[in-house]
Amino acid sequence: RIGVAPGTWNWSEGREFFFEFVDAIEELGWDSLWLSDRLNSERVSLEPISALAAVASRTKKIKFGTSVLALSIRNPAILAKAIATVDYLSGGRFLPAVGLGSEDLTEYEATGRKKSQRAGLTDEAIGVMRRLWNENSVTHHGEFFNFENLTIEPKPLFKPHLPIWIGGRTPKAWSRVARLGDGWIASSVTPNEVREGIETIKVQLKQNEREIDN
Repeated sequence: RIGVAPGTWNWSEGREFFFEFVDAIEELGWDSLWLSDRLNSERVSLEPISALAAVASRTKKIKFGTSVLALSIRNPAILAKAIATVDYLSGGRFLPAVGLGSEDLTEYEATGRKKSQRAGLTDEAIGVMRRLWNENSVTHHGEFFNFENLTIEPKPLFKPHLPIWIGGRTPKAWSRVARLGDGWIASSVTPNEVREGIETIKVQLKQNEREIDN
């Protein structure tokens, strides 16, 4: 199965070009479309959740995901609700992949976050979202997020459950996949880097007594 990830493509050609691109992917029978996440951009960079909601309403077959969401600059409860809504309305076609966020300090300043805390923010947010998608009346008291008796509806339709893939190409990213992820997504990597990443993740999965579907 083949998907397409246009990365930080400049969509300056206009909305019609974007929708022609989406239509072509659907008509050609490609598996999925993946959009990147950039808050600070002088290029025409589409906010991925909003754009993928439009993709969901225009298509019937393709899956779609984020490559990757800057999780450390987002509120996980609001994000969990948004992703669940798009997945529900699309009939279960959303594939959320997350990462630490960019190196751009402006994005952290604009969202009231500290870049130095992005690893902890990301780890905690992953757990928050997963619980909100699978449980009702969730109470969470963590280092960064605190709430009581929160339920979001609708729940995602993706079966058996909405997976959270984790992006990155460093040993720390591989460790995060093994500890918290349902899959690994990487870009701009060589075959040797892919091999090394998979081998490392498999070793650390055993150390964490976890399994990830192949």
